[in-house]
Amino acid sequence: MEKSPVENRPAVLLVDDDQSYWLMYEMMLRKHIPQAQLYSAKDGIPALAQLPEIVLQHPKVVVLTDLNMPGMNGDELVRKIRNSSDPHINTLSIIMHTANSSPQTKAEFAKLKKDTGPLSHLELMFKPIPISALLAAMSRMLALNDPPQQ
Repeated sequence: MEKSPVENRPAVLLVDDDQSYWLMYEMMLRKHIPQAQLYSAKDGIPALAQLPEIVLQHPKVVVLTDLNMPGMNGDELVRKIRNSSDPHINTLSIIMHTANSSPQTKAEFAKLKKDTGPLSHLELMFKPIPISALLAAMSRMLALNDPPQQ
């Protein structure tokens, strides 16, 4: 079966409880990665609910998530993605961002990365994120996130 044009486009799922970040990232991604289909969620709970449909429709998906959110935070979201039984979900590339650049945050991220496996496509960026750095990370993640072989 041939894929529709939407299905041939990469997707980015923006997960953040601060709508101003959604809008900023959306404007930037529409300008610099116009082929990407954008989705959004206010925390990890609706993000996880959307993922099965997103991965069915798109060959490459990147999750851009905040670390600190009410409901399900970014750490828990990453763990649930990595523990998914669906190989299209548990191999997703993830960029986590936070304004908290404390040593504790860095240590917790290092533990998260270790816990989720050495081949985990997972990066941490600190707000404010320069546009060039975020675009470079997105390009890297889209290149890394090849769909699993059937």
